[in-house]
Amino acid sequence: MQAVDNFYDLIKHLNHKIRVVGYGVTEDTADGVAIECEDCKEVLFNFDKPFYNEDGVCESCGGDVYIAHPVSNGNMYCDNAMCEHSNF
Repeated sequence: MQAVDNFYDLIKHLNHKIRVVGYGVTEDTADGVAIECEDCKEVLFNFDKPFYNEDGVCESCGGDVYIAHPVSNGNMYCDNAMCEHSNF
């Protein structure tokens, strides 16, 4: 759970010791990453690794990734109907 979602939450950590922490770390990547305040022992922000790479390509099947209904939910899906990350 993230402790910070606005300016007022974050300013409380000004001048604290902050670090980036990887979870499920392997040699060249991680399953997730977080920004933690070591003074307060809180996770400020955290992100899970997405199923697609920086070029918008699904790492499971090589299909293109797109945003479904950006106005309503903004979820990302693979365009390959056979992929586990597809919404077809």
